[in-house]
Amino acid sequence: MSEKIDEIKALLEQKTQELQASEAHFRAIFNQAAAGIALVELDGRWLLVNQKFCDIVGYPEAELRNMNFQEITHPDDLPADLENIRRLLADEIQHCLFEKRYIRKDGSVVWVNLSISLVRTIDDEPHYFIAVAEDVTVRRRVEEALRESEEKFSRVFRNAPIAITISTLAEGRFVEVNDTFERLSGYRREDIIGRTSTELGIWTNPDDRARMLEGLRGQGPVRDLEMSMSDKTGNVFVGLLSAVIIELNGEEYLLVLMKDVTARKRMEEEIEILNTNLASRAADLEAANKELEAFSYSVSHDLRKPLTNINGYCQLVLELYGDSLDEQCRRFLQEIYDGTLRMNHLIDTLLRFSQLTRGELRREAVDLSEIAKEVAAKLSLEEPGRRVKFDITEGITVTGDARLLRVVMENLLGNAWKYSGKQEEALIEFGGTEVAGKPACFVRDNGIGFDMGEADRLFEAFGRLSGATEFAGHGIGLATVQRIIHRHGGHIWAEGEEGKGATFYFSLER
Repeated sequence: MSEKIDEIKALLEQKTQELQASEAHFRAIFNQAAAGIALVELDGRWLLVNQKFCDIVGYPEAELRNMNFQEITHPDDLPADLENIRRLLADEIQHCLFEKRYIRKDGSVVWVNLSISLVRTIDDEPHYFIAVAEDVTVRRRVEEALRESEEKFSRVFRNAPIAITISTLAEGRFVEVNDTFERLSGYRREDIIGRTSTELGIWTNPDDRARMLEGLRGQGPVRDLEMSMSDKTGNVFVGLLSAVIIELNGEEYLLVLMKDVTARKRMEEEIEILNTNLASRAADLEAANKELEAFSYSVSHDLRKPLTNINGYCQLVLELYGDSLDEQCRRFLQEIYDGTLRMNHLIDTLLRFSQLTRGELRREAVDLSEIAKEVAAKLSLEEPGRRVKFDITEGITVTGDARLLRVVMENLLGNAWKYSGKQEEALIEFGGTEVAGKPACFVRDNGIGFDMGEADRLFEAFGRLSGATEFAGHGIGLATVQRIIHRHGGHIWAEGEEGKGATFYFSLER
């Protein structure tokens, strides 16, 4: 009997050792597994977890054993988690596989691919759960980044201001179009996808697509190719196309970018017509200018000859018969003589005025301050008895034709000198200022001024304002100044008040 007992004890000891070895083997596999493994009580408490699972959730095993899975599950994922457990317990499913988030001990979020199975007792009663977790955080981040990238591309594609289409290379069957193409073609996306451009009648000339493909195969990407296109209503427009062959999933597709340039083409045609008309008018104007110039010289010559004769005869009569003529006759002859001189001066003035628009501008740096000083000195020498103060700002330099700009300064300063002649002490200023953010020059005087209601007449040839008729002049000086300023691409204007002087402003193209 004792031998039998010893035999049983030896067998029990052997089985115990085998069980311990098996358990040790299981624990080694359990702890060294590449995936996180956890045994979970039916109430959600952790029964057993391996090291990989601890690494995934960031908690040591000792802490997890005092917690349940609800405490570290992301709140947004907990309802689905509990629903899966309910279905396992109700025997609706034998196994579930899903992705969820755990909140790690450091507060960060980890995504896991979780597989859960229910272990039952011999009596088929629920015992505990086995959960196998794989960390898929990196994959999820890559997928999220890819999704965001695709969304960005899709938004850019759909909302691009230029029409974009992707079609099969062989048939021209549309696989994708953007919103701009829908608006341009007049078709809805669902009416376009799966159909060819030929079926939709988009090409006014169907051979144009074949011509574009020929260029693509022979020369590579096509750039800025003008094609006549038609929308859903049959309205024809000009499309500016760029195209390239692309490969998607091993198949060749045609990527086309298209812009409606109909308005631009019409504008170009109108500009071409305008340029043709302008060239024709310029030629007519050139011919008219030549005729006018010839006429001016002819009139000048024809007028000067009789004026010279009259002038000569007046002098001769005065020399031969002056002593025998009474005072009134001599005065009449003198007025005739003075009139011929004024007429000659007027002819010279008109000729100079007509020549201002002839010839090219010679642009260079021009010191207007120095010119103003020279003009002021000359005026002072001609009438040394007048009391006139010149206030000239130094260093005002512009770019333009020095000869013509001297004429501007002579006329503006000359006018200021003339119309301030009744002042006991005249003040004439030349300086620079800024008007509407742009540089400008001015000539100011304290003379008789003018009524701003007559300002528009200032620059008219032979236009004389009321109150200015008592001053000598032909009324052509300011018209000359305006013509010169306009030739320089500039602008001239005046401000004044009767009895309080005038200011003339001018600006030149920089």
